[in-house]
Amino acid sequence: MSQTVFILIMMVIFFIESVAEARLFTFLRVVKPSANQGLEHRRQRVLRIEVRWNWLSWIILFVLLLTPGQFAYFTVAIIVLLETIIVMELDHVWQRFKSE
Repeated sequence: MSQTVFILIMMVIFFIESVAEARLFTFLRVVKPSANQGLEHRRQRVLRIEVRWNWLSWIILFVLLLTPGQFAYFTVAIIVLLETIIVMELDHVWQRFKSE
């Protein structure tokens, strides 16, 4: 029972982070390009990584619904960790754009 609760909590965290990720992604897509070439390059790189990660994470999440418990337990934790890193990176770039 506790394993199921853990997976459910991690899935809820994943969905909340996905909303934050979508918001940040939208902001970064529509912001006008920066005069700072380094920041603009980083924005483009982060957006590419986010698009790839978004597809991959949803495919993995769908596969998790069909997999046994022990594998799902570990994979959900990894997915949420990676989602958190992506959101942090998007937020970092967004904060730098706001400060310019």
